Amino acid sequence: MKISVIGFTGKGLLLAKRLQKCRNITIYEKCFHGTQTEKKGCILVADSLSDWTSEQFRSVEGIIFIGACGIAVRAISPFVQDKLQDPAVLVIDEDGKFVIPILSGHVGGANQLAQEIADELGATAVITTATDMRHKFAVDVFARQNHLTIIPRTGIAKISSSILAGEQVELTIHSEAGFIIGELPTELKQQSYENIRENQKTRIIISPWEQDLKQADIILCPKCLILGIGCRYGVPGEEIRNLVEAHLTELGIHPAAISGIASIDRKAREAGILELAEKLKVPFQTFTAAELDAVEGKFAESAFVKEQVGVGNVCERAALAACGGDGILLAGKYAARGITIAVAEKKWSVKFNEA
Repeated sequence: MKISVIGFTGKGLLLAKRLQKCRNITIYEKCFHGTQTEKKGCILVADSLSDWTSEQFRSVEGIIFIGACGIAVRAISPFVQDKLQDPAVLVIDEDGKFVIPILSGHVGGANQLAQEIADELGATAVITTATDMRHKFAVDVFARQNHLTIIPRTGIAKISSSILAGEQVELTIHSEAGFIIGELPTELKQQSYENIRENQKTRIIISPWEQDLKQADIILCPKCLILGIGCRYGVPGEEIRNLVEAHLTELGIHPAAISGIASIDRKAREAGILELAEKLKVPFQTFTAAELDAVEGKFAESAFVKEQVGVGNVCERAALAACGGDGILLAGKYAARGITIAVAEKKWSVKFNEA
């Protein structure tokens, strides 16, 4: 977690130095009254506090203000946008007695960071979110800990309200390759996907299938799918991207579920596939023809493709190869405009009762 700490007095900067002993942080110094302490290892802020805060919102995952809450609130207020995207923001008093998360307590990790820092300083973490105060399951914290994408964000409030009202919330996992580790908290009860009737809803579905939203209040989408892609040389990146997006929509798969792209090694420098990987922010992995040919299963083979590259199917075999030997082919070869696409699901899990 990339963290920036800003202090406004010598005492505040000394406290920042204590934090630096326990974690990798960058310390900034801003003086409002014309006297800089210029402590060693601190970066002087020549711009306005507003400009500094704007830059930190774009570049770090955590911001810590050592000083008054009012200073922090005024500094961040123009830049607060989305609870699922904003960085964690904390305030610590100069004496190091209280650590207060004021933004992105759950998804951004501010509450957890506040507790960790409080433990390091021997301070008190001031946590105000209702689920934390009552020691209840928080769906957004669970999502962050398990790297799940929340769809839609409005579902967070619905689930939290039900749990705080004392209701037990149904949770369903929709996957042949995914499983749960640990015991569910008492606020949840597991419901099998097979038992969800057409007009019966569950509350939470852990699933890569966007179409499942009609069955639940919220989807928690795991990064568990691999795109296998083959294409003729020089296909524009926009064409590949448009076809992939349209195909995923047709399948009912959310793009957030894609964890990687795979192909044959002769496509390692294919610009269009590299552009897609960059847009999706996922790794691109390639395999030799021999490695692909060794993948077991029944595939949509092409004699022409085998003659050209040494293996009769690239997209399906590559998708499964990237799953490490225990994947499931969810969507077989789809071909259009010189591009082939397949989707495989790798083995994955979510954890409860993890520290």
